[in-house]
Amino acid sequence: MSVAARGAPPVAGQRPFRLSLDRLTNLLLAAFAFSGGYVIVEPSPYEVMFIPALLALMLAGMRFRAEHIPLVLLLILFNVGGLIALTQVLGTEETITYVIISVFMAASAIFWAVCLSENTLERFAWLRSGYMLAALLASTMAIIGYFDIGGTRDLFTLYNRAKGTFKDPNVFGPFLILPAMLLLQDLLAGRSIRILRTLLPLVLIFIGLFLSFSRAAWAHLVLSSVVMVIFLLLTSPSPRLRLRVIVITVACGLVLALSLAALLAVPAVRDVFVQRASLSQDYDVSEGGRFDSQAASLPVLLESPMGLGPHQFSKVFKSDPHNVYLNAFAAYSWLGGLSYATLVILSWICGLRALFKASPYQRPLGAVLATFLVLTLEGFIIDTDHWRHFFLLLGVTWGFIAAVEMHGRRMLAAKRMAGATPG
Repeated sequence: MSVAARGAPPVAGQRPFRLSLDRLTNLLLAAFAFSGGYVIVEPSPYEVMFIPALLALMLAGMRFRAEHIPLVLLLILFNVGGLIALTQVLGTEETITYVIISVFMAASAIFWAVCLSENTLERFAWLRSGYMLAALLASTMAIIGYFDIGGTRDLFTLYNRAKGTFKDPNVFGPFLILPAMLLLQDLLAGRSIRILRTLLPLVLIFIGLFLSFSRAAWAHLVLSSVVMVIFLLLTSPSPRLRLRVIVITVACGLVLALSLAALLAVPAVRDVFVQRASLSQDYDVSEGGRFDSQAASLPVLLESPMGLGPHQFSKVFKSDPHNVYLNAFAAYSWLGGLSYATLVILSWICGLRALFKASPYQRPLGAVLATFLVLTLEGFIIDTDHWRHFFLLLGVTWGFIAAVEMHGRRMLAAKRMAGATPG
């Protein structure tokens, strides 16, 4: 299927512009990923873009694979658990909306898993382009807002912290990790001629992430970088490439250290950094703070198989859970909590197994997994069950898992055919 551009007939020797269904699908995938970087309003453009992206994928052909079954089944159980917990607090628009959002997030993860299981590298390249552009735009707005260029401070900051095109600095910061890992990977294993072109956007993203003053995002960046470098060293085919990875890793560390030193030379930045750099804030360790609330919730949740219901944790314990696993048991019942924990563990196991199988997908999967694995750990200190990019990463991980398995089956079939062919 193709749509020719309307207007005057093409000049002799020139090809008319044609928009194929595959290209339209790819453009919508990029737009869908890009729209995830603007969540100041809700419903956000991400929810709107899901509809045309899904329709285009359906027209282009979407097929569920056996490898998708664990993801789909556990997400269904997770949301069934949410419906069970909802029975505890029926009748309020806030709680019903919470469950609807959860269902949408699950659907978006399944969408990305199905999407990335075919035409994997091409579709991931378009997804990457959209996501990268969103990250660069969000980082630029964060920097502009933080330094109050054009009077934009109130629009792009919150509590003296950059939030870019997000509502919360604690979501904005982690959103930037995947593009940071992809750019870092390009630096470490890409072509030398592209180093400067890759380093500049990486520094821009680093500055935006730093100005979010999210301690979780800072740790996320460091741990994901370490994990990604380890993945590259373990999967790199040659000693020369491994040496390159080590040398450029050190160089990148020096560049980022210099960038950090330059930022800390600004008094306003240094003051907020000193305040935020403490590992334990008053709202964490004070009486009735985050840790007290979490400890007090454990015996209650162990006696509540149907959960407490959406938004009830904060009403009962006077504090948000700040732990996605606790929140899973509170807002999604025991069924939802167990399903969520199982899904995270299974994603780790299947993702790592896929990474260390020979396939064309090792490099992008390494960046995705380095981001996703650490994000699941970040869930112990923050609620991520409604983060759009968490479910994007979850779906992409399972898309790569399916693609790796299909690649393995194709290679095995080819070997068998080659062995059956007479010499």
